[in-house]
Amino acid sequence: GLSPDAAEQIQEFIRQAMVQRNQEDFQGALRVLRGSPREFRRSREIMLLIGDTLCRQRKYKRAIPFLMAYLDLSPWEERVLARTARVLIAAGEHELAIDLANRLVLRNPEDTDSRVLLAECFRAARKNERALKILEGVLAESGQHERAKKLHKELAHN
Repeated sequence: GLSPDAAEQIQEFIRQAMVQRNQEDFQGALRVLRGSPREFRRSREIMLLIGDTLCRQRKYKRAIPFLMAYLDLSPWEERVLARTARVLIAAGEHELAIDLANRLVLRNPEDTDSRVLLAECFRAARKNERALKILEGVLAESGQHERAKKLHKELAHN
């Protein structure tokens, strides 16, 4: 792991980058992060922040390696898994998006949002039958899921 000193320095780079980011200066934030020493750039937090900042600039394809590297180190972080699946959809990487959403569903089969996300991934991959099947399951349990209702309506009318 990193020395306590290095961990503290990483936090300092992150603080500086966040100041830029909060002023909507995404380029400035990336400059700060990319200017950090190489071993810091391999830290989970900095990789996540770089990936996230590229997403804020809608540079989804460029964000993916950073988000995936973060997930290699924290494979079960659900928030990041879900967000990365959405970024993959935006970048047209549908199969990989399906993989990540599947990971979430296997982890929490009861979680409705994860199942709806998986359905979104299938829809993006033009696997409408599979998407519909998931959505029907979700709606059978709870007809109140707005996103599921909307998606189901879109798919059923195709």
